[in-house]
Amino acid sequence: MVFTVIYFVACAPVNDPDDQKTEAEATQETIFTLHMPDERIGRWLEYYGLSAEDFSHADTFESGQTFSMEYRPESPDPYQNLYIYSQDSAKFIDMDSYSMLLEKEPGGEIVFRGWNVDREVALIDLDANQRKRIFFCGTPCIYEEASFWGEKVVVAGFVDDNNGYQPAIWMREPGQTSLTIKMADLFFSPAEIDYLQEVRVKNVVEIDSFASVY
Repeated sequence: MVFTVIYFVACAPVNDPDDQKTEAEATQETIFTLHMPDERIGRWLEYYGLSAEDFSHADTFESGQTFSMEYRPESPDPYQNLYIYSQDSAKFIDMDSYSMLLEKEPGGEIVFRGWNVDREVALIDLDANQRKRIFFCGTPCIYEEASFWGEKVVVAGFVDDNNGYQPAIWMREPGQTSLTIKMADLFFSPAEIDYLQEVRVKNVVEIDSFASVY
């Protein structure tokens, strides 16, 4: 009997600590790239029929537009369902409240009031109660999608060129003042740029004649 117990204990499978990792921890370890993007950026690429190979130009430059301020949440907040949260929900990306003018009616309906001509993407740190501008651009830029790749913030959209709108991917590492932008050798017309209306804000607010604002 003693021998039998020892045998089964010795042959029992040993739990590898790596096998005990939660799904969230495993996801956090994933290193995303344009070849293997996360769901949000991958969805944007697929929508426009783009691939990593299309983004042949890359530049890194210093940004003088970054500044921080105290985070003061609105109540009620019409942008709540548009925020993009980090894996641990300690931070979120706000790419809409600066440029897209929304109001929440007493009945709960969200109403679109118009656009600010400039574009901003902000990173909100809830633990530090801080809002930091990490991307900023005037009318030449269109920000359509964003995501966290680990601690890196990635934004997808377009840059206005004399020949049309070029797909662009902006990247910012945490704590860095420099930005990396990758651009594709392709051009879209304003009428072809409709991901924001058709996908990302579709279930939040209905915006008529959306392309006309670009």
